[in-house]
Amino acid sequence: MSETPVRPESVPTDAWWEPSDNEWVLGPKDDDDQLHGEVAYWRADGTLCCRCDHEHGQPHGKSQRFHENGERSQTCTFVRGELHGTRSWFSIEGPTTENTRPPGVPEEVMRSEMDYDMGDVTAVRHFDGDGFRLCADGTRFPDRPASLSQDAWWDERDGRWKDGRANGDAEKIGVWQHWDRDGLLLERCAYEADAKHGPAWERVEPETLRLQGAVAARGGYHEAVRIGPWEFLDAAEQVVGVLDYGEPVDGEEELVFLDDAPRPAEAWLDLAGKYGVQRNLGLWLATLGRAAGASGDATQLRAAIAARPSPWTTDVAMEQAEEGDSVGDVIDALAAGADVAACLRAMAIQLDQHERSHAALEFIDAAMTLAPDRSDYAFTRGLVHMSLGHADAARADAARIPDEGQRGFLQLYATVLFPVFDFWPNREVPQTHYDGLPDAPSQALPAIVGLIEKYATRVQQIRTAMLEHDGIAEDTPWMLPDVSALLPSGPVSLGTDRFETPDPDDPDEPYVIDIDETLELGDAIPDLLRSARAEWHALCWLLWSCGSDRIELPTRLNPPKNFGQAAGMAPARLWRCRDRVHMRGMGAQTQGIPGFEWNGIDIDELPSSLTNMAMFEYQEMQALMYWLTDDEVRSPWQDNLRGS
Repeated sequence: MSETPVRPESVPTDAWWEPSDNEWVLGPKDDDDQLHGEVAYWRADGTLCCRCDHEHGQPHGKSQRFHENGERSQTCTFVRGELHGTRSWFSIEGPTTENTRPPGVPEEVMRSEMDYDMGDVTAVRHFDGDGFRLCADGTRFPDRPASLSQDAWWDERDGRWKDGRANGDAEKIGVWQHWDRDGLLLERCAYEADAKHGPAWERVEPETLRLQGAVAARGGYHEAVRIGPWEFLDAAEQVVGVLDYGEPVDGEEELVFLDDAPRPAEAWLDLAGKYGVQRNLGLWLATLGRAAGASGDATQLRAAIAARPSPWTTDVAMEQAEEGDSVGDVIDALAAGADVAACLRAMAIQLDQHERSHAALEFIDAAMTLAPDRSDYAFTRGLVHMSLGHADAARADAARIPDEGQRGFLQLYATVLFPVFDFWPNREVPQTHYDGLPDAPSQALPAIVGLIEKYATRVQQIRTAMLEHDGIAEDTPWMLPDVSALLPSGPVSLGTDRFETPDPDDPDEPYVIDIDETLELGDAIPDLLRSARAEWHALCWLLWSCGSDRIELPTRLNPPKNFGQAAGMAPARLWRCRDRVHMRGMGAQTQGIPGFEWNGIDIDELPSSLTNMAMFEYQEMQALMYWLTDDEVRSPWQDNLRGS
């Protein structure tokens, strides 16, 4: 309990010290010993800080706080403990312990007001020292234009005057209007459940349109999506252009045109015809794009574009195509007159990321047919080809890209994603700057052979998954080799386990370690190849550690003389990769730690995404080397072996 301080002369003798508030208190109490009436509070230094009415232990009535110099710092009203009405804060120029400015409010604000409705904030206002109203950022609050009714209010977040109503859930309903600072109407639109739904009038930026004199547009919304004909208007409200958005897409509509399985172009054209009849114009254009990609003939797609010219300038149409984050956004952009080729490219990117790369290839082919001069589209198609395992086609796309950065990345990515799976340790001499390294594995040959069989089983699982893809065969140049020779009795069981070990930081609490030998494989070829690289890398170095220079089961343990260098190389290179990804190599530069080449490429020249692939490989190699050199490590698939 804190000691009662010396009572200042300004504090009445019958006031008591309240340690929980660090204040002197004086006020009447009811029969239950609860504060009842006006209560005064003084700081420890004796300055009055507050006067507040109470009723049976709760604030009820007027309340005032004061700065140390005696000026008011705050006024408010309580109703049985709840703030109600206007609460005001008053700042001063001199020193004070009173907190009169909410966080982020600038020093120009000398008075703030907050309206409460039984504890709920309903409005906030700020003023300067001369009484002029300010925005929260300290700028002058705009004067209400004479043309606006008193119901309109200034929304500082949007920088607009607004007029409209909401339901009990604070959702916009009915007609809402927005004006700029000077009272120029920007928007009039009907709402239902907080979404635009019904007639709308919106001001447009003339420089965004190809239409001469257009300053506004009017049309309709359906659940926040533009539908039907939208008329573009000049200053006299005369129609200068029209864009038909068509009908909204039914939420239950099955988007067949996104299927990854190929179909004849005629099938896509038939589907496009159905969408056209339904006036689902975004789906119509997208499906015509799929047909063009399937056939290489964009005649009907071009005719559709010509029959529905976009009102937007080239730059705006491109921006509309690139703003979306989903397939649905792309469909809406097509209906809104966005650049069709850019939309088809965006569709390809979305589908490729969702492992529908056959469909993605047809969309990017259609985009390139429409816009053959956009050489950067070859970069997108190159990535799609890599998703499909088309290594040569990806390299061909890379060669046609004029941008050196994009071309170089695609070529580099193709090099590391489609390697030759030979005996990788034969390609390099192990080296590390670490000292005190083991001369040989501490594991016995039978245990090592058992681990070789587990790695071989994992490699075979990846190989099987790769061969399930269309167009991928045994003789594919980058196919994982068949390592069934390492499995004389067939694939071995891969399981999970858990054990406890003492925690050096807390001996009373055991440290739980999980082992998981199973593989979780993605379906996409790039994902399979990343896993393949890591498993092959570890398997080859495990065999090398026994003295082998090829894929074969060892019959004796004859570790190379530089085994220790390989054991140290794994964690050293893993650290170097992480430093490159997370610190841009600054740690290595500061400490003078040398780099290395990965697949013939200097680690400091690798993009982060490819450095992650190298990091994944050295994580697995580090775990393997820990197991080989430490008898207390039970498995390279322990979850505690892939740290720094």
